[in-house]
Amino acid sequence: MNIVKYLIDWTLVGLCAYMVFNGLLIFLGTTGQVQGSEFGMLITLANQLSIIMLWLALVALRQILRNGANSKVQSES
Repeated sequence: MNIVKYLIDWTLVGLCAYMVFNGLLIFLGTTGQVQGSEFGMLITLANQLSIIMLWLALVALRQILRNGANSKVQSES
């Protein structure tokens, strides 16, 4: 059972790292001034969604690392 939990944890870490990378790419690609109302609205929406994606990925990564540290301390004692 510990092997399955270990694999799931590392899969989640990999997915979180991918989300951070992808969110940064979208954020950097949509940062700046644009002209045109509909296009500007879509770029602004993509920018805001990338910020939300970054935040969620970092919170998930922090939670995974915190839970991993807690389980490591519990297994040592």
